[in-house]
Amino acid sequence: MKMLETQCPVLYYKGQDENDWIGEEEILSKHDFALILMTKFQQETLQKFGRDKICVDGTHGTNAYDIQLYSVVTVDEFGSGCPVAFCLSNRSDELIFKLFFEKIKLNVGVIDCKVFMTDDAPAFYNAWVATMGPVEHRLLCTWHVDKNWRQNLSKISGGSEKKSLVYKTLRILLQTISVEEFKNNLQNVIIDLKQDKDTSTFGAYFEKYYSKRPECWAYCYRLRLGINTNMYLESFHKVLKHIYLEGKRVKRLDKTINALMKYSRDTLYKRLIKLSKNIPTEKVQRVRQSHNSSKSIKLEQIQIVENKNVYIIKSLSNPSQQHYIIKTDETCTHSSCLTCKKCNICIHTFHCSCIDNIIKANICKHIHACAREFISLDDNTENFVFQDSNMTEQKVLMDMVATSSHHKAHKNQTIISQTEIILGLSTTSEYSNEKLQKIEKKLAEVIAIMNEGGQTHLKAVEEVNVQKKIYPQLRLYSTKKKSSIKTSIEKPSVNEVNAIISGLNDDNNETINVHNVFDHSYS
Repeated sequence: MKMLETQCPVLYYKGQDENDWIGEEEILSKHDFALILMTKFQQETLQKFGRDKICVDGTHGTNAYDIQLYSVVTVDEFGSGCPVAFCLSNRSDELIFKLFFEKIKLNVGVIDCKVFMTDDAPAFYNAWVATMGPVEHRLLCTWHVDKNWRQNLSKISGGSEKKSLVYKTLRILLQTISVEEFKNNLQNVIIDLKQDKDTSTFGAYFEKYYSKRPECWAYCYRLRLGINTNMYLESFHKVLKHIYLEGKRVKRLDKTINALMKYSRDTLYKRLIKLSKNIPTEKVQRVRQSHNSSKSIKLEQIQIVENKNVYIIKSLSNPSQQHYIIKTDETCTHSSCLTCKKCNICIHTFHCSCIDNIIKANICKHIHACAREFISLDDNTENFVFQDSNMTEQKVLMDMVATSSHHKAHKNQTIISQTEIILGLSTTSEYSNEKLQKIEKKLAEVIAIMNEGGQTHLKAVEEVNVQKKIYPQLRLYSTKKKSSIKTSIEKPSVNEVNAIISGLNDDNNETINVHNVFDHSYS
C-alpha cells in the first residue's frame, strides 16, 4: 500500500511483537496488533454525512487470530450505510478506540454528529466524547440491549415462565412512546422486580445499568431520529463475510484487508451510478410502499377529533390500540425534505404515534390515508420527487476513479491512443498518392523524434537462489477469551402486550400471565 503514495489508506499500523512509539509515549503493548484504514472517498463521505448519524460496532470471524474488525458507518441520502473507517485490532477497550478516533480526527477534523449509536459497551462512546466532543443523542442499539436482557435472565429464579414474563414486560416498557407513561411504568417495573425474591437480583441489575439512563435505550427518547438499531453496520458485516469473503472463515488477515479495500472501491462506483442514474433513495421507496399500503384504510375507519387537525385510526394488527395523527405544519418546499407529491405532503405535515413514523421517521400509511381523504390532492404530478444529481460530486468521484491505483494511466497513453486511431484509419480508408506521401513524411518525422536519444531499457534479470526458502507469511496469534450464553425467549404477542399494559396500569398491581404455548401433542 505504500506504493499508493497520497492514495494510501493506511492511517496507522502496528504489528504484533513490535514496539509502538508515538512521539515519546508508548500507546499499545508489544503483543498488540492495530491497523487503521481510511480511503480518500471515505474521508469525503464522512465529512459530508457524518454530521447526522454515526454508527460504531465490531465484528469477529474475519480472520483466524480473533482480531476484531471495528467499523465507523454513516448514512447517506439514499438511506444506505457507508463504512468510512476500519480498525483491525486484538484489543477491545477504550484505549484502541480513542487511538482509532484520533487518527480519523487527524484526517477529517472534528465530527460533530447529531446521533451516535453503539452497542451497550461504554468504551465506544467514551472514546468518541474524549476525541470529538459530546453528541446530542447517544443511542444504544435496540438489538444489543435486547441481547443483554436475554443473557441476564439467568439471574431470575422461578422457571422459564417468570423469565418470559419479565422479558416481555421489559420489551413493552422499551417500546413505550410517551415519556410520562414510560416514567410511571419504569418505577412500577423496578418495584415489582425488587419485591419478588425470584427477580430481586435481576431487578438490582436492571436498576443499576438501565433505569438511570433511559434516554439511551427507550423509544420515547429517540422520537423521529430515524434510527433504532445498528442494521447499517450489520448489513455491511453480512455483505463483507458472505460475498467478499465468500462465507468462509478466512484465516489470513491480508485477505480480509483485500476484501475491505474491494468493498470501499465498489462503494465508490455504486454511489457514482446512483448519482448519475438518479436512483430513488430508500426513504422515497418506503414512502411509496406506505402510500400503497394506505389504500387498505377506508374513510369510515378514520375518526376526526378536532377541526380536521387530529385524527384517530385503530391499529389493523391490534384493534385495542389507536394511532393518533396530528396535522402540524404546512408542506415544505425544501428540496431535501421527504415528500409525497401525490398526497401533497412532506414529513413535517403530519405526526403519527405509530412506530413507522415516530421511530423510523417515515411518512406512514396512516398519514397517507388522512392526507388522501382530507387534503386536496394533485393527481397530475409524479408520485415522488427525485433530487437532481449532484454534478459537482460526480466530477469529484470521477477524479477519484481516474487517480486511483487501479486505473492509473500510462504516461504515454495519449500516444498509444492516437497510434491506434492511425492504425484503424489506415485499414479502413483509401488515400491518394499525394496524401500518402505527406502521411509517410509526417510519420517519419514522428519516428525520428521518438528515436532521438531513446534507448531501450530492459529490466535486469534477477539472480534467484533456487534453494532459498520463501519468506514466511506474518503469523499472528489470538488473545481473546471465549465465552457464550444463549437464551431463547419470544417477544410478546398482541394479547400479551395488552395484558401486561393493563397490569402495569392496574392499581391492584396485578399482572395477567397470558399462556399462548401449545402444551399437548396427539399421535
